[in-house]
Amino acid sequence: MLKVASLSSHRFCAVFIGVAVCAALATGIAAQGCRRSAEAERQAPDSLSSAALTDQEGAARRFSDFEGKSVVLSFFFTSCPSVCPRETRALAEVQRRLSPALSSRVQFLSLTVDPDNDSNEKLKAFARDNGADPSNWAFVRASPPATTALTKELAVFADPQQAQAAPVGHGTSVYLFDGRGRLMQRYAGSPLDGARLARELEQLDWSRQQASERSSARL
Repeated sequence: MLKVASLSSHRFCAVFIGVAVCAALATGIAAQGCRRSAEAERQAPDSLSSAALTDQEGAARRFSDFEGKSVVLSFFFTSCPSVCPRETRALAEVQRRLSPALSSRVQFLSLTVDPDNDSNEKLKAFARDNGADPSNWAFVRASPPATTALTKELAVFADPQQAQAAPVGHGTSVYLFDGRGRLMQRYAGSPLDGARLARELEQLDWSRQQASERSSARL
């Protein structure tokens, strides 16, 4: 089970597999940040980093493809009548809020919880119908066992009864990973606070740039 601490407007700390991961953010976020132990540097859940994904174009993808980018991860299924389209449209609005420069450093990733029924063609149609820009947004499916492992590790289904009701029982949380694959925040969905997500994507990107500049200055 994965737990995430709340994110304030000044600093956020995420707990990844029970280990605190802290990152300093900016403009009103403490510049010094928090200390991170070696354990806190752990990467994305094994079930995510190891999953073989196929996107809406039929291309093979892996989570490691997005190294160096902030990743916004969500879950959906294409036959969902209301909640999934609504949340996808809210994420599409966040996507449109980002500047072109920031968009190039952000990847949206939506994983179907109904891989048996969601073909590449259905993924592509769902993305198009809900306003997603495919330039930095992949709608993907994994094998059923990989999907089960990932949804379990990220607590996409709140309890075993909901998991058995898949796909309709899935939650609407949205997950934010930094460019090193660390889980930084989990947002409640339905409704999604898109303004907050866009703002914190900017903050996370600023933090990454500051860290890069400090590292270069020490060389």
